Amino acid sequence: MSIIKSTLAPTLIIIGLGTVDAITAHVLSYAAASLSGVVILYLDQYRKLKALANKDEPPSSSFAPNLRLMRSYGLPLYISSLLLILMDQYGLLLLAHNVSE
Repeated sequence: MSIIKSTLAPTLIIIGLGTVDAITAHVLSYAAASLSGVVILYLDQYRKLKALANKDEPPSSSFAPNLRLMRSYGLPLYISSLLLILMDQYGLLLLAHNVSE
């Protein structure tokens, strides 16, 4: 993500597209990092599932129970961080609305 952000943002500013496109580069770097993480996770787990299907291993080592366990630990952390981000954005929105130029 940092590599994409540090190359794309200055390039867009030098080209003359302005700060709006630098912010777009910032958002795109998050999207690229998320997409690459999902692809890597999918490919890694897909290979393991393929190997398990060929070996006929017990279902306790399958992907679905592991995914449920990961969600049970990760979902509360995700929700709390999402709420913190939304509260911060709401505070900034109120500040921008109430403070005059």
